[in-house]
Amino acid sequence: MTSINLQLSSDLINEGEQAIRQELALQLYDQNIFNFGQARRLANLSV
Repeated sequence: MTSINLQLSSDLINEGEQAIRQELALQLYDQNIFNFGQARRLANLSV
C-alpha cells in the first residue's frame, strides 16, 4: 500500500466541508491519484 501526504491548513478547516473537499480534490488530482472526473465529483463541481 502506498501512503500519500495531504496538507490542510487550519484556515481551510475553519472554512468548512466544501472548502476541504475542493482542496482534497485538487491535491489528489495533482498527485495523479484521482482523475479529473473523480476530483470534480469529490469537489461537487460541474463542467
